[in-house]
Amino acid sequence: MALVDVRFLGWLLQPTQQRAGAEQLPSASHALQMLEGALRQAALDVDVVRVYWYADSPLTAPVHDVLHRAVLDPDADGGVSLVRAMSGDLAALAAAGAVEHLLVVSDDERLLMSIDQAQLSGLSVHMLVDEAGVDIGRLSQDDPSWARLLAQADRCVVLAAGERGLTAGAPAQTQDADDAAASQAAILSQLQAWWDEEPESQRLDLHDELKFSRSIPQEVDRQLLLRLSRALGHPLTWPEKKVMRENVRRLVLGDDYTPFAARTAEPVAD
Repeated sequence: MALVDVRFLGWLLQPTQQRAGAEQLPSASHALQMLEGALRQAALDVDVVRVYWYADSPLTAPVHDVLHRAVLDPDADGGVSLVRAMSGDLAALAAAGAVEHLLVVSDDERLLMSIDQAQLSGLSVHMLVDEAGVDIGRLSQDDPSWARLLAQADRCVVLAAGERGLTAGAPAQTQDADDAAASQAAILSQLQAWWDEEPESQRLDLHDELKFSRSIPQEVDRQLLLRLSRALGHPLTWPEKKVMRENVRRLVLGDDYTPFAARTAEPVAD
């Protein structure tokens, strides 16, 4: 069985897109072929017997072995309905014991406990990633919440680069330089406004925490992702998340800030 957050799958296919519109999302039939191909490449000798398709719009036409799960647009509820629906299906599949393997296509860390419970029942739960998702060490810096979710998986199944840009509509379009610059400027403006609003005591606490940890506290990370998603009008892409997190460190740490490249180049003490 495969449980597919359609918006996330659209981002995996076109990671430079700010937001995958309905015309850019992969078709369910095409996605089924891609998932089966990715599983074969991962040396998992399994067939996808059914796909649960979590999206805010119905399938344009019935697709064999694909069941639509109606959820709200993530801008409307922050992905709460998606997490509830997917968690419910994880629990039901684990209780039924009808399959041995599940493929989860999502980056929402709120699924972690449901995945853990499914694994405790004996299911093997795999996660779909792109090539960057294989490097958990680097991902822990760039997207710590997704890294924590992937660390729970029995196996990460890589969606090959050759599948990029395969959507229901036209070929993939990349975000141009002007859009990227405007997005970064909006992110920096929102982060500065957030930092200006923070009480001095919380600033000091966060400074002390980030000085000894490379990961932004989970509650702060989620708060800022929600704030920026609302400000920009779309869920943040991975490049935008990286801009956000690196500039949070820059704001919070001030003179103690060290760029990521310099941190990774630091010699290891004997």
